[in-house]
Amino acid sequence: MMVSFIIYITSLIMIGVGIAILLSSKNLIKYVMALEIMFQAGNLLFFITSISKTPPLAEPRATMIILISVEACTLAVFLSIILVLYLRFRSLDVSKLRKLRW
Repeated sequence: MMVSFIIYITSLIMIGVGIAILLSSKNLIKYVMALEIMFQAGNLLFFITSISKTPPLAEPRATMIILISVEACTLAVFLSIILVLYLRFRSLDVSKLRKLRW
């Protein structure tokens, strides 16, 4: 019981760190890292709730494996977009990229 409480608190702290990075950073790579931290915090919450059931359920674990693979694919897409933006504009600063709107 205490371990699940500690993991809940850890995942909430991870979500808070991700939100703080999103609000304070201006770099696209830090944005992606913050999003990944928050995704993993959600996976951690999902995992601990599946374990805390009296007979541990297998469906949430399988769903979590699928979520991790989907997150890996989205991370690859994010990083490829960031690479193209850097090669095109030589900057990853969000404030500079916002000025490029039409």
